[in-house]
Amino acid sequence: TDHPLTWRASTILPSLCLARLERRVLCDDPNTSHGLVREIRESCPALLCGTASSLLTFLELERAVAPLGPETSPVVIFVSGENLFEDGRRQLEQWFRCKVYSAYTSSEGGLMAMECSYRTGLHVREDCVLLEILTDGASIRKEGSGEIVLTNFMNWAMPFIRYRTGDRATIRRQRCACGFSGLTITDMLGREASHLTACSRRVGTRSLDLKLARLPLKQYLVIQESDRLFKVSWTAAPGEHRSEDIEIAIITVMRQCLGDVEVMVREVSRITHPGQKNSRYVNRSE
Repeated sequence: TDHPLTWRASTILPSLCLARLERRVLCDDPNTSHGLVREIRESCPALLCGTASSLLTFLELERAVAPLGPETSPVVIFVSGENLFEDGRRQLEQWFRCKVYSAYTSSEGGLMAMECSYRTGLHVREDCVLLEILTDGASIRKEGSGEIVLTNFMNWAMPFIRYRTGDRATIRRQRCACGFSGLTITDMLGREASHLTACSRRVGTRSLDLKLARLPLKQYLVIQESDRLFKVSWTAAPGEHRSEDIEIAIITVMRQCLGDVEVMVREVSRITHPGQKNSRYVNRSE
């Protein structure tokens, strides 16, 4: 984790054959961070878990100390706590040479759903939680698209009954080749804007993401301020890149997708600060 208000800890998990779970905290100090990378490499963890942004930060630290010994080689990586974008998944899988699986978790619901090896969606743990959909028409349904409403069967300290999570998703009941049959989150938007609207066009953010993810960007944040004004903050991917060329490419993509709009582009040193959740699309015009 990179959350500044947490701490290093270790615990034993009796339910997982006495497996040891260790929490390690990333920081901005290079000496401390490099020492942490060496420590994790030496411990040879079978599983790495965390938010996508903290795991990508750890990947950058791994690159920085790559000549100092063999890289961390987990069997699998488990991502939860924020959206996992496909370009981030590819980066993690290519560097760590293992599969990366996404899960839906929260402090109110615990582990609610996760991917299987077929990646047909996030299979809901219906023995532990009930996930329903609050539609835009204010009706609650077992399937469909809208805001996830949570009822937790396992939290005995405080009941959560039809708790509005603020996360948007699509839930369907379906069968999977892995043998699972039940509710599956087939599309998980979370808190991301699902679309941007400009010049009488309604553009899905997923289609815009496909084009922006091809640019040499490490992170980017697109904010729609009004019908014709968009602000894009970005950080460059590793390598030799001219800022002017990247900014022209961003503006070109935005206007190809959205029409003749005003695009304000700004290079920043960091978009997701320690402890924050990664986000890419915010629509403030609605």
